Amino acid sequence: FEIEAEETEDAIDCVISYQELSQMFKARKLDLKRLGETAFDGTEPKRGRLFAISGGPFKSFD
Repeated sequence: FEIEAEETEDAIDCVISYQELSQMFKARKLDLKRLGETAFDGTEPKRGRLFAISGGPFKSFD
């Protein structure tokens, strides 16, 4: 896992799975489908967008 890799030592504070995130939303009764659309904040994700794919965190350190 990326959190155990030498390349990311001291770079990752915690890890949460999508399943755990979903459980947190349900526990707090947050329904993301009911949220309205908002304007884009203007900050481009750049390499941060890679985090959502397998191996993405490693690729973002290139």
